[in-house]
Amino acid sequence: MDWRQPRRSATWSPALWMMVAELVVACPRALGRTWLAAAWLLATAACGADGQTGDAIARGRSLYLSGTHADGRVLSAQNESTGLAVPPAFVACVNCHGHEGRGGNEAGTVASDIRWETLTKPYDYRRPDGRLRAPYDAAAFYTALTQGRDPSGYSLDSAMPRFALEPREADDLWAALQSLAKSDDQGVSEDVIRIGVMMTPHAALNAAAAMDRQLLNCWFGALSARGGMFRRRIELVDAAGAPQQFAPLPLAVLTISSGAGDASTAAAPPTVPMISATEDFSGTDHRYRFAVYPGVVGRARMLARYALARTHPASPALGLVYPDDADDRAAATAIAANLQPLAQVMSLAVSETNANAVVARMRDAGLTHVIVLGAGGSIDAVMTSAERQQWAPQFLWIERPDRDSDDARAVTIEPALGHDVSVDAGSSYAACVDLPSLRLRDRTRQLALLAAAQMLVTGLEQAGREISRERLVETLQSLREFHSGFAPPGSLSPERHVAASGLYVLPLALSPSAAEPVWMLIE
Repeated sequence: MDWRQPRRSATWSPALWMMVAELVVACPRALGRTWLAAAWLLATAACGADGQTGDAIARGRSLYLSGTHADGRVLSAQNESTGLAVPPAFVACVNCHGHEGRGGNEAGTVASDIRWETLTKPYDYRRPDGRLRAPYDAAAFYTALTQGRDPSGYSLDSAMPRFALEPREADDLWAALQSLAKSDDQGVSEDVIRIGVMMTPHAALNAAAAMDRQLLNCWFGALSARGGMFRRRIELVDAAGAPQQFAPLPLAVLTISSGAGDASTAAAPPTVPMISATEDFSGTDHRYRFAVYPGVVGRARMLARYALARTHPASPALGLVYPDDADDRAAATAIAANLQPLAQVMSLAVSETNANAVVARMRDAGLTHVIVLGAGGSIDAVMTSAERQQWAPQFLWIERPDRDSDDARAVTIEPALGHDVSVDAGSSYAACVDLPSLRLRDRTRQLALLAAAQMLVTGLEQAGREISRERLVETLQSLREFHSGFAPPGSLSPERHVAASGLYVLPLALSPSAAEPVWMLIE
């Protein structure tokens, strides 16, 4: 029964009462638990064709999605291996088993597939570890939740908490799993596909984010006007609140960042595919995260390879400067760790007050190449101080700065050049923006965002009309040498969730005498 439908009457017919009475009179002892099961089946049949009331499903969904009882109390559970209470933030089933109950690998722990059809297969089910177990029923489900044993009497994994639940609450959760199997809430209806839009914390504070959001409205609006996806229009919905949330959940999420140097992340709901222009600095290794281009760590490594390949120093050493804030410090730590096998890295946080001291330390250390993460007044102060102290290393910019530069030696990363943008893609972009008013940095960021949007659309096209989140993930992972029209060709796989095969390194100064861009493959 769909949980949103009105609750049906639980009136028993005389025929049902007669069947129960006959069972009791015929063999009250021999039936034992079989009698109980039969009575339970008859009782649930009286509640509707799917055997559960809407109230039970709603209560069960509250337990599954938020880990809260009907009265608002947080569900309590104990970790079997440590004997300690499970923190309230982690008791909800959805944290490990996902919105669809499929489970998966989270931080090295494999969460079981608890979908209704998997739990109740009418034959012994072979688990991923090779062990057979009997089908679950409501009673076996309660035992598993509270005592950690499956229907065949085997112990569940110690990572599975032991919950403090009443039998009725376990029945509610059982009802919710049954309804989950029948739920059509995949962010898709007969005529609409819901796509969520999230902004990183940095982007939310940036005026350019509103411009990027309008671009998505225009671009997807044009797609819907052309017929949409399998006669469904695309509806963009924004996350709200802190942390950002969607209600109801979309099919997938697109993220808007302030650029490649945006080290902050947007956290999409579990098991909802998230597609970004660039991966965050921690790496895009989650099953539901996809990106067109590598983030700051991958770009810094490419710049380091570029510089060292041209100088072949006996003792490779690099500088790394970054604004002194929490996000950039975290990104710089990840970059320095990644570069350690290539070179010794002097990583220094910079502010407008310590720029002179930072420059003096790097100059005295004899550094000839410095990677620049971030932008703003503190980074500008470094450039000014370096010129004043007559120190002229090669600055390697992870992302093109806002201001123009006449530094002929400085280089930066560009994900795509003009010839990588197709005529049709360029026209669809030009129709949504005022190109002459845009800075080069804005165009680079927006083309990357549209490359992510087109990667999502390609996944939707190839997945077909019967779309779900899992089918979209599987389809995205199968994309090979796909052309977005906004970027060089890219490929994805189950092991590779960053599409780009390479990036361009080119001079920061835009002049006719500047060196040619160099295409470098991603390691």
